[in-house]
Amino acid sequence: MTAHVVTGATAAQGQAWVGASRNSFVELLIDLSKRNLSSAGFATGDTIKVFAIPAGTLVLNQVMHVVTPEGAAATLSVGDSGSATRYHSAVSINSTAGTMTASATTAKLYSAADYLLLTLGGTMSGTGVAKVALCFQTVDVSNRQQFSLL
Repeated sequence: MTAHVVTGATAAQGQAWVGASRNSFVELLIDLSKRNLSSAGFATGDTIKVFAIPAGTLVLNQVMHVVTPEGAAATLSVGDSGSATRYHSAVSINSTAGTMTASATTAKLYSAADYLLLTLGGTMSGTGVAKVALCFQTVDVSNRQQFSLL
């Protein structure tokens, strides 16, 4: 297995909306059509780092949304360095466009920095036409102040 870091124009594109609190909603669009998976050396079991998770972050309510199906018997698992399938295990990305899959893991607190990782499975078409959105909430709990109750 090879770990790939996807950067530049071929990277996942994301947006985070941050309110007055330290809550964020993150939406990452992973566009595999930007990469020729075969020529880039991607193989079944390889991982792709798509999001840096800072220490002291709580990740909640992850959903995978197939925007454009792959066209081959391909799957994606979503996890981190502790478990490649923490959030999603071998979800078909050849399913109907619009298919959404909620994560079985509702929350994970990261005491140390980590990465959100995608693991490729099955047979990916040479051009990798799939587009997948990952949506989740993050909460920064790294610097909570201590309060005393009177």
